Amino acid sequence: MFKIIFFMGFWGKEINFSVLRTCEKLEKIVLDKKLTKKQHEQISLLKSVKYLKLYSLNAAHLTQELPNIEILEVYKLKDSTLNIKMPNLKSLRIIKNFDDFIS
Repeated sequence: MFKIIFFMGFWGKEINFSVLRTCEKLEKIVLDKKLTKKQHEQISLLKSVKYLKLYSLNAAHLTQELPNIEILEVYKLKDSTLNIKMPNLKSLRIIKNFDDFIS
């Protein structure tokens, strides 16, 4: 099954990330658009993920802890309560320039 999934430019508010729960070995997700509140909730169900690279993140919208996240890269960070939602976070990179995000 997939270990890495990139969603770059072709997805929108209607996509349902909860189907990714079937990818039990999924370790890395890259999303280049703003997440809806519901999509934040769906992402928080993905327990195997260790690396997240997101265009935007509002940790307040994560409904569950993401215990395996070790690396987080984010372009727009709204709520910084990451220590509560991601207790094993080892590396946080807040990206200032969107061009750096897509590289």
